[in-house]
Amino acid sequence: MASVDGGTMASGFLSGLGREGGEQAVLRFSQTTASPFFSEEGTFAGKTIGQLAQELRSGAISPKDIPIHVVDGADGVKLIVNTRSSLALTRAGIPQSSWNIIDMSANQTFRTSIGERLFRNGLTNQGTDVLRITGMGKGASSLK
Repeated sequence: MASVDGGTMASGFLSGLGREGGEQAVLRFSQTTASPFFSEEGTFAGKTIGQLAQELRSGAISPKDIPIHVVDGADGVKLIVNTRSSLALTRAGIPQSSWNIIDMSANQTFRTSIGERLFRNGLTNQGTDVLRITGMGKGASSLK
C-alpha cells in the first residue's frame, strides 16, 4: 500500500499488478507533481483527491468505476496514466487487487502521452514512486 508521507507526499508506491508466471509488476507515477483537483473535464470534474477517496470509503462509488490506465515502462514497471485516481484509491485504503487496472500499452496515443510526460518531468521509463501534490506554493504540498 502506498503511504502518504506527512499527508503531503505519496511514496513507496504499489506493487502487485499480476503478470504471467505470478510475477508482480510495480506501479509507478509518470510525473513528479499533481494537483489535488481533478480536471474540469471527465467523470470526477472539479473534485479533490480527498473527496473521491471519501466517496470510495463511504461506498458511494465503487473501485470498479475508476479505471486506472497503465502503460509498460521498463523492467516490469507499469506507469500510471491516472495519477489522481490512483491516489484516491490509495488514500481510501482500496487494495490494488480491487483496482480496475487497464493495460493501455498497445495504445500508441497513451504511450506517446506518457513518454512526453516522462520527458517533461525529467523521468526515465522507470517513472517515480514519489509525487508532490501542488497547490500551496513553491516547494510545498497539500493533500485535499
